[in-house]
Amino acid sequence: MDVIVLLIMVLASGMIYIAVNLFFATFSFWMIDSLPVVFAVFSLSDFARYPMTIYSKVIMFVLTYIIPFGFTAFYPAMYFFEGRGFTMFALATPLVATLSLVIAYRFWLYGLRAFASTGS
Repeated sequence: MDVIVLLIMVLASGMIYIAVNLFFATFSFWMIDSLPVVFAVFSLSDFARYPMTIYSKVIMFVLTYIIPFGFTAFYPAMYFFEGRGFTMFALATPLVATLSLVIAYRFWLYGLRAFASTGS
């Protein structure tokens, strides 16, 4: 059973990265140079390399509820460490991934409506 959970968590983590990338890449419809924004957001993913419990509550909040990088490594890993108190967050990872993709995709569609081509 743990192998199946692991595979689901890995797929969900990838979906979260895709969603965050799509969401922030959509800003290029309105910004001339959106790469600094995308780079800054993905620099936050470095925080997901370490246990989130070492960070302040503010950083944990951002990495859990605003830009859900905590669901790409920390919370799924906590599923396999019993008694850590993050099991519900870990089990929510596929839901967070799906919700993130839906939000990012809808934002992308909104951006497409605002797109104005410079070509013919």
